[in-house]
This record gives sequence, structure tokens and C-alpha cells, in this order.
Amino acid sequence: MNITRSTRSLLATLAAGALVTVGMVGCASEEAPKNDSSNSSSSNSSTENTKKTEENKSSNDSKEQKAVFSQEQNGVKVTLTYYYVGDDVVRQSTENFIDYAAAGLADEQAARDLFEPLVKDFQGVKGLEHKMTYGPTSATENLTVDYSEADLAEISKLTGSTFSGDTSKGAKLSFKASRDMLLKGGFTEE
Repeated sequence: MNITRSTRSLLATLAAGALVTVGMVGCASEEAPKNDSSNSSSSNSSTENTKKTEENKSSNDSKEQKAVFSQEQNGVKVTLTYYYVGDDVVRQSTENFIDYAAAGLADEQAARDLFEPLVKDFQGVKGLEHKMTYGPTSATENLTVDYSEADLAEISKLTGSTFSGDTSKGAKLSFKASRDMLLKGGFTEE
């Protein structure tokens, strides 16, 4: 079976770390506007609810949370897991499951020939762990990025990376911007 150019491009991007790149979108979030207590039309009940919401938000902002997104396309199932505190993504894991037949790849060797040149780019990058496992009918790619160690500027140069905003040293990855981009791109939040 011949592999189409668009499938080859998708597979190459996925194998080269679209997992990282699909989620590496955004920059440091700006602080949300504070509740304006000078608004005289607010009721005490509304003010109390706002205070409770802000307390809960503040409590959640300091705890690590997790969100999982998935999408299946052209024989590749992508699962992205974000770990974040407030709006800052602190870690991201990605798993790509690639069914050779559904992706238009003849066999394990065809997958290796396509992916291995791209996989090498992900070796030795600080804060990034990458592993590709090949089987007789499918391959699984696992990628983890620890954003406390990783340099967004370096990661943004990897094949398939998509960023919006500042990637200079010290920049943070925005969970909200990443989530919005993924949902607009057809991912489902689990």
C-alpha cells in the first residue's frame, strides 16, 4: 500500500514529536482581572459567591492539576496529558499509538525508515524524554516534557513544534492557550 504525502507528513510530524508540539502552544498567562468591589449594583450574595470562587480558584491555582486530550486520525491515536498549576503547564506527556496498516505503512521496517531520522532530533534535549517502541503491527511513541527543566526556545525549534507568544528563556507554557488550541484542532478533553 502506498502512503500518501499528507499521511506521510502527519506521521512524520507525529513521530517527530507533534505530541510535544501539539501541546506546546501559548506563553505565560496574564493574571486574571480582579473582582471590582466598587460596583454598587452587586449584591452581598453575589459578592460572597465571587469570594468563594476566588478562594477555590486560589486553592486550585496552587495545586497540580491534570487534563487529558485525545484524537485519532489516519491510524494514529494521540493522547496528551497536561499537568499544570494555575495556568502554567509544568509537565506534559504524550502517547502516540500508530497502527501501521491504518496509517498506510507496510510493516515495522517501513515505520522505522520513516520515523528514525526524525526521532534522533529528540535525543539529548534537556527536560525531554522520548521513546519509540516498534512492534510487528504498530508503534508507540512516548514523550514527556518537564517544563521546569526544558528550554521552550530549544523545544520550539523541534520538528512540528507550534508556539504562539514568547518562547524566550524563562517563558511559561499556558494551559488555557494550549487547551483552546487543542479543542479547536479537534481534540477531545477526557
